[in-house]
Amino acid sequence: MAASSNCKESQLRFAGSAAIIGGFLMGANWIWQGYLDLTPGADAILHDTSHFAYYLNNLMLLVSSWLLLHGLFAFRNQDPSAGGGLWKLGFFLSAFGLGLFGLGAAGFLFHGLIGFGALLDFINISTGIGSIAIHLGALPLGYAILYHTSTPRYSSLLLILQTPIVIVYLFGLVPLNPLLAGILIGGMYGGAWIIIGSYLRRYV
Repeated sequence: MAASSNCKESQLRFAGSAAIIGGFLMGANWIWQGYLDLTPGADAILHDTSHFAYYLNNLMLLVSSWLLLHGLFAFRNQDPSAGGGLWKLGFFLSAFGLGLFGLGAAGFLFHGLIGFGALLDFINISTGIGSIAIHLGALPLGYAILYHTSTPRYSSLLLILQTPIVIVYLFGLVPLNPLLAGILIGGMYGGAWIIIGSYLRRYV
């Protein structure tokens, strides 16, 4: 019984650390891309398979997606008070988005290493859909955390506030400085997961 309890505690600590690191990597990637977008043509290195930045970018996205998925599932299993349709919708969209986004990042890595040209359109589409699902899912997930869980409310507010900024920025509804958008979106989404990860570690 003690061994089982210790195993669960270590898994929860790992999940908390995964959420913290994943949130940091995802947020840092948004900020990095925003910085590169400031200079016309600078973001071309992220699409150049001969450049180190291409692999670093996609590796960051792959690792952060996997770590955040781990944190998301642990968070769902750990807090039974989180319920209702909003939670289920937010969880589904977030899990679906992170999974699809991670697969897309892995596809880009394989494309750079061994050539995946025939599937490049599919990889682009899956990554795009995954990204939209992640940030749309943050809205119901944030509301569910706000009203149904004991997680610090700062995390829910960050998740809720980042969604309209993503919509405004990605669809070009309002001109927004790329670096500012990266800081706001990356800081809010990544920051929310860092708070959730810290909560999971304290839950042990």
